[in-house]
Amino acid sequence: MLSSTTKPFCPSASLRLLVGAVILSLILIQFSLSSKRWQVVPEISKSTTTSNNQNPLCSNITGAERIAITVKTGATEAAEKVPVQLRTSLRCVPLENILWFSDMNQDIGDHRLHDALDTIDPTVKDGNADFDIYRKQQELQDPLMIASQLRNMKDSSDSSNLAAWKLDK
Repeated sequence: MLSSTTKPFCPSASLRLLVGAVILSLILIQFSLSSKRWQVVPEISKSTTTSNNQNPLCSNITGAERIAITVKTGATEAAEKVPVQLRTSLRCVPLENILWFSDMNQDIGDHRLHDALDTIDPTVKDGNADFDIYRKQQELQDPLMIASQLRNMKDSSDSSNLAAWKLDK
């Protein structure tokens, strides 16, 4: 029986070194071309101006003035969330193009939040336990008191749920 033994192909050390250098070079080139994706975004000023499009991070965005954004929030969290949204996801939208809706009319800084529930017929709201938190918000009228006193208010029909989420539904 004839048997042939063949040596496995093993490139020389210099060839392996060359291939490794080429691969490393390609990785470095790719990284340098895409390095702008990995730059750290500088912290945005905590103050909001009358025009978000003055932000240097927004200078390359075109057409933002043609966009209208509607934001829905709740009175129990608006004082906390609106400033954060203005510094992050809404920073490049002109402020006059943002329409704010909540479950209570209120002002957060220079921003007016409109009560999306104020046109609901009173016969639907009166005596409806789903609107208990809404009625309490109307009594308090102070965004900070609402946030501190009503944020953890439970749904009267299911104590495992928050009343604000029940009203939201």
